[in-house]
Amino acid sequence: MKIIVNARFLCTRATGVQRFAFEISRYLKRLDHSIEFLCPHNIQQDAWADELGAKVIGHFQGHLWEQIDLFRYLKRQPNAILFSPGNTGPLFVKQQLLVLHDVAFLTNPQAFNWKFRLYYRFLIKRLSKNVAKITTVSDFSRQEILSFYPHVQEKIHVVYNGITRFPRNLSQYVGKPYFLVVGSFDPRKNIPFIIETYRKLPEENRPRLKIVGGFGKTFKKENFGTIPSDVEFVGQAGDDTLARLYSNATALLFPSIYEGFGLPPVEAMSFGTPCLVSDIPVLHEVLKDAALFLPINNEELWIDALIQIQQDKELRNSLKERGLLQSQKFSWEVSANQIYQHLKEIAPQ
Repeated sequence: MKIIVNARFLCTRATGVQRFAFEISRYLKRLDHSIEFLCPHNIQQDAWADELGAKVIGHFQGHLWEQIDLFRYLKRQPNAILFSPGNTGPLFVKQQLLVLHDVAFLTNPQAFNWKFRLYYRFLIKRLSKNVAKITTVSDFSRQEILSFYPHVQEKIHVVYNGITRFPRNLSQYVGKPYFLVVGSFDPRKNIPFIIETYRKLPEENRPRLKIVGGFGKTFKKENFGTIPSDVEFVGQAGDDTLARLYSNATALLFPSIYEGFGLPPVEAMSFGTPCLVSDIPVLHEVLKDAALFLPINNEELWIDALIQIQQDKELRNSLKERGLLQSQKFSWEVSANQIYQHLKEIAPQ
C-alpha cells in the first residue's frame, strides 16, 4: 500500500486545520515510513516540513498546485492512496481520503469573500461525490455535512482532534495575571466581542488580555476599534510559547460563534487551565461538563463570569480537574491510527 499525503497545509499559516494535518501526518509517518508528503514550493511551516521530510513538486501554488501538479504526480502512481487532511484535494483522484473539517462556507457565508465561497461550493460538492472516503472532526460537523451532502452518508466518519505534546518543563511565571484567547482573526472566532467585553471589566486588578493568532488578509487590528493598553496581540506562537501561555493563564476565553471542533479549549484543559466558552453544540460535544458555557455575545454574563473566575478559587479548581480528565480523551496517536485504518480500506485489493 502506497500512501501519499497532500501536504499543502505546510504552505499556510498555522490554525486548527493545519495543526490537525501536521499531527496526524507525523503519527502516520511513525506507522508507515514509506509515506510521501508532497507540497508546493512556498513552504511556510519549515520545521514541520523538515520533520515530515516533505518533498516539493511542481511549479504552481495553492489550489492550482493541487489540481494540476499533484494530480499529474498521482497519475504516474495509479495504485497510490491520497490523504488530503486540509479540506481540499484534487478533483479527479478517487482513491482519496478527504478530511472536511466543517462546512462554514455554507453555514456562515458572511465570513468569506464571494470568490472563496464560489470555489468551495464547486469543489466540495464534486469532491464529496468523487472521493472514496471522508472524515470530519466531530459528530456536529458530520451532521452538518450530511445536511448539505446526504449522498456521503455511507462514506463519512468522525475522527476527533488530539492533544499536542507541548513542552512541560516550563519556568515559573511571575508576571501579571492574564486571560488568554487563541484563534485566527476570523469573524467566526468573535474576537472583537471579547475585546469589547474585556474593556468593560473594572480596570482595578483587571488581568491582562493576551491574544494569540495571525491576522488573515482581511482581518486587521484596526477592525477592533480602540484597544485597551493591557490587551496584547502575541501573533503566531510556537509550541514553547503557546505552552507557557496556556499553563500560566487565569483562564482561556473562547467566544466562537462557530467551530468544527474547537481545539484551543482542549489544549488549554491539558494544562489545567479553566475555559470559558461559547454555548454552542459542538463545544458541548467536545468539552462535556469541563468548561463554563456562556451565551454568545451576552456581554453581561461574560463580564460576570470573568470576574467570578478571578475570585472563585473553588470554581477554578473544579474546572481544572474536570478539564484535565476530559483532555485525556483526545490523542493524536489514536486519531492517526483511525485514519490509517480508513486509508487501508481504500487500498486496492
